[in-house]
Amino acid sequence: MAFLFSIVSFLFSGILPQGFEKQVIYHNDFEQENGLAILNPLGIVEHIQQPSLTSGFLGKGYLSQGIPMFGGGGISLHSPALSPHKSLTISVWWALKEEHKPGQGFVVFSHNGKGFISNFIRGGGGDPWCALAKPAGVFQVYYFPGIQNINGIYDLDIMNTLDLRGGIWHNTIATFSCGREIVLYQDGKKVGKWILTRNLNEDDSLTTLYFASGEAMCIDEILILRGIIREEDAERYYKVTKVLREIFSQ
Repeated sequence: MAFLFSIVSFLFSGILPQGFEKQVIYHNDFEQENGLAILNPLGIVEHIQQPSLTSGFLGKGYLSQGIPMFGGGGISLHSPALSPHKSLTISVWWALKEEHKPGQGFVVFSHNGKGFISNFIRGGGGDPWCALAKPAGVFQVYYFPGIQNINGIYDLDIMNTLDLRGGIWHNTIATFSCGREIVLYQDGKKVGKWILTRNLNEDDSLTTLYFASGEAMCIDEILILRGIIREEDAERYYKVTKVLREIFSQ
């Protein structure tokens, strides 16, 4: 275990807040041929649908070849350790395979149990799912007893905010503080904060985490921490990893 922590310390030196290396419970950089995580000390169950390793954000990445929205995800993780009734941070880098078009949609991640928590982009172009005039960034919390449903539309014109052409990489981070406060970051900037009407708990069974459904997209550098990072930490992580990409691509 000490050897494992030394590896994590090396990997995330200067990227994560000091001391957070011991709180990493999952890291997948997709460098392994089977697409499984390089760090998984708690034995989180991984399922990679039709593994397709491709060029990623840093080195290799995973290409999800288009899965129906909310039909799961190209990548699924399952473990009681993923339940956000305790403090949790989820980070992922993603890029669309082709340019996003109004009327289409994709899910960056979805946290599933007796209800679901998801972050996705959808709308515009005559989308039958909603009446949004343009593609929007949406954060949803749905179907939990005692928790009011949240349709957190945090960006009503997200194509004007994010470059959603194919091959452009973005970072999404979500933090869950004590099962009640949720904060969402896009590319190092806080874009939304929501307070639930009751705390999440173990009985909510939020133990499955999906990545990448909807439009074909690449996923890389999935990082999950037991604990929450602050706004300045999210900004530093985004900036430092962008610099690393520039160095490695030379």
